[in-house]
Amino acid sequence: MALNSDLLPHSIEAEQGLIGALFVDNAKFYDAYGVVKPEDFFHPVHGEIFEAIHEKIDQGKSASPVTLKSRFENHPNLKESGGAHYLADLAGGVISTINTLDYAETISELANRRMLLVAMESAHAALMDGEKDPSEIRADLTQALENKTKSIFVKTKRQVAAEAVQALQMPKSCYSTGLPSLDHAMAGGLYAGFTYGLCAPEKRGKTTFAHTLSENLNAQGVDHAYIALEMGSAQIEQRNMARSLGVNSMAFLSKNKSQDLIRRAADHANTVRDHTLYLDMPACSFSQIKAELNSLVAKKKIKGFILDYWQLVGGCPAKQTKADFLYDVAQWTANFARKHGIWNILLSQVNREGKVFGSAGLEKACDQLYFIEQTEYGELWLNMTHSRYTPTAQIGSETSGKFRINKKAGPYIEEIE
Repeated sequence: MALNSDLLPHSIEAEQGLIGALFVDNAKFYDAYGVVKPEDFFHPVHGEIFEAIHEKIDQGKSASPVTLKSRFENHPNLKESGGAHYLADLAGGVISTINTLDYAETISELANRRMLLVAMESAHAALMDGEKDPSEIRADLTQALENKTKSIFVKTKRQVAAEAVQALQMPKSCYSTGLPSLDHAMAGGLYAGFTYGLCAPEKRGKTTFAHTLSENLNAQGVDHAYIALEMGSAQIEQRNMARSLGVNSMAFLSKNKSQDLIRRAADHANTVRDHTLYLDMPACSFSQIKAELNSLVAKKKIKGFILDYWQLVGGCPAKQTKADFLYDVAQWTANFARKHGIWNILLSQVNREGKVFGSAGLEKACDQLYFIEQTEYGELWLNMTHSRYTPTAQIGSETSGKFRINKKAGPYIEEIE
């Protein structure tokens, strides 16, 4: 007797609840991603909506009943439900998004139950028919189970080994920082998919390091983003411009600026290489930053980004501690970098005791973690305290600095030969 599809295990309420929650809070999508797939939805149109939400978020856009209206207002499977009004009803019916993961797990579990029932029914029918060899039926059943239950995250050992061979043939993209000793410590430079932490106390030069690296990358034609949560992009770019012109950026604040300086600055602005995208985002939330990064990866094809600085990311939920929130921020950026094959640099503030607030999250996320230290003569050196792929090392030492802040031009970081 054939199975009645309408009687198979399913929960329309869970499907509607999940989609509604994702409309209300797009950031919750990554709680469900990987747990549930579009084909897991019993109602096919729910799977289509879920996939459409994913597409919008991956493009860095907002996924809402409004932005998806044109796609679903004349959908044949939603005519009786009011077309695009159905999407608005899903969002309007959400009381809380706290159950997002529970909805996703329920949908996934019921999809697996349906799959098992259908696969066993098909095998039963084939066995009763008697035309197929039992070994073939067993192979078909095994294949069906493997295909249906395959996770988007799970790979076999052979698959990973094959990918490792491919990586040897096509090494990860690597981008020079423009500072030879730092490149050496990184085994070549900034690697695609890797996360780097750069920590320093206030006024130690972490932003100067960051915009120096950014300017060096820009000069090489490496498209990247600079997320400015503290110092604004205008001030940062004035420093970069001053570096190129051979003057200190304070010259731009002088009331007696020479016409020659203004002319040279204008010439520079018209001819400078244009591979840095600034995001002025003081007090912006984590969700806003995620949306912008998704958009930049999709549209601008950036190779990496600098976050200046980590502890200033806003939007910590009321029920979450700041340390746990920062852990989530650091881990998301690392996962995002790996997923999209881009590098990222997380700047972090160190307190007077030399400690990083939320340091556990930063250490877990970073492939390399550096602390900017200072000698008694004011020179700088880097102490690598954590590395996943190289031995930990020092670039310079307490008695012999490796970098200095050039204040005659810029300011910017230059390496001591």
